[in-house]
Amino acid sequence: MCETTEKDLYAVLGASPSDSLQQLRHRYRQLVLQFHPDRLGGEHSSEAESGMKKFLEVDAAWKILGDQNSRWKYDLQRRGTETGLASRVYILSGGHDLEPGRVCIYLLLSLWRRIQHHRG
Repeated sequence: MCETTEKDLYAVLGASPSDSLQQLRHRYRQLVLQFHPDRLGGEHSSEAESGMKKFLEVDAAWKILGDQNSRWKYDLQRRGTETGLASRVYILSGGHDLEPGRVCIYLLLSLWRRIQHHRG
């Protein structure tokens, strides 16, 4: 999950990061019904091809955002890309993917070390 995601998965679902899981699920279901290959006419039309591409994007976004742990990691990576936090957490963890509680512990330890360093 540390690889850079090119698309904003929330935008793919037409949602925002503050949306609840239920809101994301509702949006996912709407889009799946709209772009499902069985609902699109003509297998070889450009509309069917673009619909299938959108269907696959929506499904991939839901696989990450629909799972609490993977959504948390995605959100951390997304915010970290903006702030540089993700790379610091990755370095502090010794290059391991961490669960949410462990990231908090690493961040607190890092902050504690900085405070101790500045005190003398």
